Amino acid sequence: MPWDKQSCDTLGVCASHSRVRSNMMAKNSDRPIAEAQPLVWFPAAVHASGEKLDCSGFVIPQASRTYGVLGSKPYWIWGFEMGVNDRGVVIGNEAEYSRDFGKEKDEGLLGMDLLRLGLERGATAHEALDVIVELLSATARTTTPTRCTTRVTRTRS
Repeated sequence: MPWDKQSCDTLGVCASHSRVRSNMMAKNSDRPIAEAQPLVWFPAAVHASGEKLDCSGFVIPQASRTYGVLGSKPYWIWGFEMGVNDRGVVIGNEAEYSRDFGKEKDEGLLGMDLLRLGLERGATAHEALDVIVELLSATARTTTPTRCTTRVTRTRS
């Protein structure tokens, strides 16, 4: 698909602006049409001290506890294209077609891995954003032609 024909959009509506008085999130993806993207659930968990987590081939320390998460993920990756956690935080991944040549790292977490980590570790939208920013500054990979723009919202009023 040509770059100018791809579209990756996320829409959030607060309950106060919804006719049915419910928070809503809609997301479309610019992933290849034939790429399987199953909807998967991972329950909340408590993890052992020192446990490691393999995120699409990049290993980081595991959090002591993680929230339950439901997300849509390309079949070949650890992270999510979009998802929600059991605390009501919703995040959608956006493609942003820009690069910072000469300042890119060769390895690190992918944008979709950061999205899932934000959901697993953040009880609020603010906490999820803090998780993503902290991990991004420490480990982000930017060698792909896109960077992740993350929108984080809380679905409960």
